[in-house]
Amino acid sequence: MNRKILILGATSGIGRELAVIYAEKGDTVYATGRRSELLEELKAFFPGLIKTRCFDITSEDCPSYIEEIINDSGGIDLCIISSGVGYPNPELDYKLELDTFSVNITGFTIASCLMFNHFKKRGGGHLAGISSIAGLRADDRNPAYGTSKNFERFYLSALRKKSLKNKLNITVTAILPGFVDTAMAKSDKIFWLQPVRKASEQIYKALENKKRNVYITRRWTLVAWLIKIIPDYIFNKI
Repeated sequence: MNRKILILGATSGIGRELAVIYAEKGDTVYATGRRSELLEELKAFFPGLIKTRCFDITSEDCPSYIEEIINDSGGIDLCIISSGVGYPNPELDYKLELDTFSVNITGFTIASCLMFNHFKKRGGGHLAGISSIAGLRADDRNPAYGTSKNFERFYLSALRKKSLKNKLNITVTAILPGFVDTAMAKSDKIFWLQPVRKASEQIYKALENKKRNVYITRRWTLVAWLIKIIPDYIFNKI
Protein backbone atom coordinates (compact mmCIF):
# COMPACT_ATOMS: atom_id res chain seq x y z
CA MET A 1 0.00 0.00 0.00
CA ASN A 2 1.43 3.34 -1.05
CA ARG A 3 0.91 5.81 1.77
CA LYS A 4 1.37 9.58 1.65
CA ILE A 5 3.93 10.72 4.24
CA LEU A 6 4.60 14.38 5.03
CA ILE A 7 7.90 15.09 6.78
CA LEU A 8 8.44 18.68 7.88
CA GLY A 9 12.16 19.26 8.34
CA ALA A 10 13.67 16.63 6.06
CA THR A 11 16.86 18.29 4.90
CA SER A 12 19.08 16.63 7.52
CA GLY A 13 19.24 14.38 10.55
CA ILE A 14 16.33 12.20 11.61
CA GLY A 15 13.85 13.85 9.25
CA ARG A 16 16.01 13.15 6.21
CA GLU A 17 16.70 9.56 7.24
CA LEU A 18 13.01 8.90 7.83
CA ALA A 19 12.25 10.24 4.35
CA VAL A 20 14.74 7.72 2.94
CA ILE A 21 13.28 4.85 4.97
CA TYR A 22 9.69 5.51 3.92
CA ALA A 23 10.72 5.89 0.28
CA GLU A 24 12.61 2.58 0.53
CA LYS A 25 9.34 1.00 1.69
CA GLY A 26 7.57 2.35 -1.40
CA ASP A 27 5.64 5.16 0.24
CA THR A 28 5.32 8.60 -1.33
CA VAL A 29 7.15 11.16 0.79
CA TYR A 30 6.52 14.89 0.78
CA ALA A 31 9.74 16.32 2.21
CA THR A 32 10.07 19.93 3.28
CA GLY A 33 12.85 22.13 4.62
CA ARG A 34 14.65 25.44 4.26
CA ARG A 35 17.62 24.30 2.15
CA SER A 36 16.65 23.67 -1.46
CA GLU A 37 19.95 22.05 -2.45
CA LEU A 38 19.61 19.38 0.20
CA LEU A 39 16.01 18.70 -0.78
CA GLU A 40 17.09 18.29 -4.40
CA GLU A 41 19.77 15.79 -3.35
CA LEU A 42 17.18 13.84 -1.37
CA LYS A 43 14.69 13.79 -4.25
CA ALA A 44 17.37 12.53 -6.64
CA PHE A 45 17.74 9.31 -4.63
CA PHE A 46 14.10 8.31 -5.17
CA PRO A 47 12.67 10.01 -8.28
CA GLY A 48 8.89 9.97 -8.16
CA LEU A 49 8.67 8.76 -4.58
CA ILE A 50 10.13 11.81 -2.84
CA LYS A 51 8.48 15.12 -3.65
CA THR A 52 9.85 18.31 -2.14
CA ARG A 53 8.71 21.76 -1.08
CA CYS A 54 11.21 24.34 0.11
CA PHE A 55 9.88 26.64 2.83
CA ASP A 56 10.52 27.76 6.39
CA ILE A 57 8.08 26.43 8.98
CA THR A 58 8.16 29.86 10.66
CA SER A 59 7.25 31.82 7.51
CA GLU A 60 3.90 33.47 6.91
CA ASP A 61 3.46 31.23 3.86
CA CYS A 62 3.90 28.00 5.85
CA PRO A 63 0.14 27.31 6.22
CA SER A 64 -0.49 27.77 2.51
CA TYR A 65 2.42 25.46 1.63
CA ILE A 66 1.07 22.75 3.93
CA GLU A 67 -2.42 23.13 2.48
CA GLU A 68 -0.92 22.89 -1.01
CA ILE A 69 0.81 19.62 -0.14
CA ILE A 70 -2.41 18.22 1.33
CA ASN A 71 -4.33 19.10 -1.83
CA ASP A 72 -1.64 17.80 -4.19
CA SER A 73 -1.33 14.52 -2.31
CA GLY A 74 -5.05 13.83 -2.16
CA GLY A 75 -4.69 13.39 1.60
CA ILE A 76 -1.80 12.74 3.98
CA ASP A 77 -1.72 9.50 5.99
CA LEU A 78 1.16 10.34 8.34
CA CYS A 79 2.77 13.65 9.21
CA ILE A 80 6.09 13.78 11.07
CA ILE A 81 7.14 17.18 12.41
CA SER A 82 10.91 16.98 12.54
CA SER A 83 11.70 20.69 12.13
CA GLY A 84 13.71 21.93 15.07
CA VAL A 85 16.62 24.07 16.20
CA GLY A 86 18.62 24.36 19.37
CA TYR A 87 21.67 26.29 20.52
CA PRO A 88 23.96 26.06 23.54
CA ASN A 89 23.26 29.48 24.99
CA PRO A 90 25.07 30.03 28.32
CA GLU A 91 25.14 33.80 27.76
CA LEU A 92 21.36 33.96 27.24
CA ASP A 93 21.39 35.70 23.90
CA TYR A 94 17.69 36.45 23.62
CA LYS A 95 17.80 36.30 19.82
CA LEU A 96 18.86 32.66 19.97
CA GLU A 97 16.15 31.92 22.51
CA LEU A 98 13.46 33.55 20.39
CA ASP A 99 14.63 31.79 17.23
CA THR A 100 14.33 28.46 19.06
CA PHE A 101 10.82 29.29 20.22
CA SER A 102 9.84 30.46 16.73
CA VAL A 103 10.70 27.10 15.16
CA ASN A 104 10.06 24.65 17.99
CA ILE A 105 6.89 26.23 19.36
CA THR A 106 5.28 28.57 16.84
CA GLY A 107 6.11 26.56 13.72
CA PHE A 108 5.36 23.30 15.50
CA THR A 109 1.97 24.56 16.65
CA ILE A 110 0.95 25.78 13.19
CA ALA A 111 1.85 22.45 11.61
CA SER A 112 0.19 20.43 14.38
CA CYS A 113 -3.10 22.32 14.17
CA LEU A 114 -3.28 22.16 10.38
CA MET A 115 -2.52 18.45 10.25
CA PHE A 116 -4.78 17.51 13.15
CA ASN A 117 -7.69 19.31 11.49
CA HIS A 118 -6.83 17.65 8.16
CA PHE A 119 -6.95 14.22 9.78
CA LYS A 120 -10.20 15.11 11.55
CA LYS A 121 -11.79 16.11 8.24
CA ARG A 122 -10.37 13.04 6.48
CA GLY A 123 -11.62 10.62 9.10
CA GLY A 124 -8.26 9.59 10.56
CA GLY A 125 -4.51 9.82 10.31
CA HIS A 126 -1.28 9.81 12.27
CA LEU A 127 0.53 12.85 13.67
CA ALA A 128 4.03 12.49 15.11
CA GLY A 129 6.48 15.03 16.49
CA ILE A 130 10.18 14.81 17.28
CA SER A 131 10.55 16.12 20.82
CA SER A 132 13.58 15.27 22.99
CA ILE A 133 14.74 13.76 26.25
CA ALA A 134 15.90 17.33 26.94
CA GLY A 135 12.27 18.29 27.41
CA LEU A 136 11.85 16.21 30.57
CA ARG A 137 13.66 18.56 32.98
CA ALA A 138 14.97 22.13 32.84
CA ASP A 139 18.55 22.66 31.65
CA ASP A 140 20.51 25.86 32.33
CA ARG A 141 22.81 25.36 29.31
CA ASN A 142 20.10 25.77 26.68
CA PRO A 143 16.90 26.93 28.42
CA ALA A 144 14.83 27.60 25.31
CA TYR A 145 15.55 24.23 23.72
CA GLY A 146 14.47 22.14 26.70
CA THR A 147 11.46 24.37 27.31
CA SER A 148 10.34 24.13 23.69
CA LYS A 149 10.77 20.35 23.63
CA ASN A 150 8.70 20.06 26.80
CA PHE A 151 6.05 22.14 25.06
CA GLU A 152 6.04 19.82 22.04
CA ARG A 153 5.62 16.73 24.22
CA PHE A 154 2.86 18.34 26.26
CA TYR A 155 1.06 19.67 23.19
CA LEU A 156 1.07 16.29 21.49
CA SER A 157 -0.34 14.76 24.67
CA ALA A 158 -3.18 17.30 24.60
CA LEU A 159 -3.97 16.51 20.96
CA ARG A 160 -3.95 12.79 21.76
CA LYS A 161 -6.48 13.38 24.53
CA LYS A 162 -8.63 15.43 22.14
CA SER A 163 -8.59 12.58 19.63
CA LEU A 164 -9.47 9.95 22.22
CA LYS A 165 -12.26 11.96 23.87
CA ASN A 166 -13.85 12.77 20.52
CA LYS A 167 -13.22 9.34 18.97
CA LEU A 168 -11.45 10.89 15.99
CA ASN A 169 -9.26 7.92 14.95
CA ILE A 170 -6.17 10.14 14.99
CA THR A 171 -3.02 8.53 16.37
CA VAL A 172 -0.61 10.97 18.04
CA THR A 173 2.99 9.98 18.77
CA ALA A 174 5.60 11.88 20.75
CA ILE A 175 9.16 10.82 19.89
CA LEU A 176 11.84 11.61 22.48
CA PRO A 177 15.34 10.89 21.20
CA GLY A 178 18.41 10.92 23.39
CA PHE A 179 21.73 11.76 21.76
CA VAL A 180 21.68 11.04 18.03
CA ASP A 181 24.58 11.75 15.68
CA THR A 182 23.08 14.79 13.96
CA ALA A 183 23.93 18.49 13.77
CA MET A 184 21.87 19.00 16.94
CA ALA A 185 24.42 17.01 18.97
CA LYS A 186 26.94 19.82 19.44
CA SER A 187 28.68 18.91 22.67
CA ASP A 188 32.01 17.07 22.83
CA LYS A 189 30.89 15.27 26.00
CA ILE A 190 28.12 13.04 24.70
CA PHE A 191 27.42 9.51 25.89
CA TRP A 192 25.35 6.88 24.12
CA LEU A 193 25.57 8.79 20.84
CA GLN A 194 23.58 6.71 18.36
CA PRO A 195 23.85 6.60 14.54
CA VAL A 196 21.01 8.46 12.86
CA ARG A 197 20.06 5.39 10.82
CA LYS A 198 19.64 3.22 13.92
CA ALA A 199 17.55 5.86 15.67
CA SER A 200 15.41 6.44 12.59
CA GLU A 201 14.76 2.73 12.10
CA GLN A 202 13.52 2.49 15.68
CA ILE A 203 11.29 5.51 15.13
CA TYR A 204 9.90 3.92 11.96
CA LYS A 205 9.04 0.69 13.82
CA ALA A 206 7.42 2.63 16.66
CA LEU A 207 5.28 4.61 14.23
CA GLU A 208 4.26 1.43 12.41
CA ASN A 209 3.11 0.08 15.77
CA LYS A 210 1.33 3.39 16.53
CA LYS A 211 3.10 3.94 19.83
CA ARG A 212 2.07 6.98 21.86
CA ASN A 213 5.39 7.88 23.49
CA VAL A 214 8.72 6.58 22.25
CA TYR A 215 12.23 6.96 23.70
CA ILE A 216 14.99 6.63 21.10
CA THR A 217 17.03 4.55 21.30
CA ARG A 218 15.31 2.11 23.66
CA ARG A 219 18.00 2.31 26.33
CA TRP A 220 16.97 5.94 26.91
CA THR A 221 13.75 4.69 28.51
CA LEU A 222 15.77 4.01 31.66
CA VAL A 223 17.51 7.40 31.48
CA ALA A 224 14.16 9.14 31.09
CA TRP A 225 12.86 7.37 34.18
CA LEU A 226 15.91 8.44 36.17
CA ILE A 227 15.65 12.03 34.96
CA LYS A 228 12.05 12.19 36.15
CA ILE A 229 12.67 10.83 39.65
CA ILE A 230 15.95 12.56 40.59
CA PRO A 231 15.21 15.11 43.35
CA ASP A 232 15.67 18.76 42.43
CA TYR A 233 18.51 19.31 44.90
CA ILE A 234 20.55 16.65 43.09
CA PHE A 235 19.42 17.48 39.54
CA ASN A 236 20.28 21.16 39.96
CA LYS A 237 23.91 20.25 40.64
CA ILE A 238 24.33 18.29 37.41
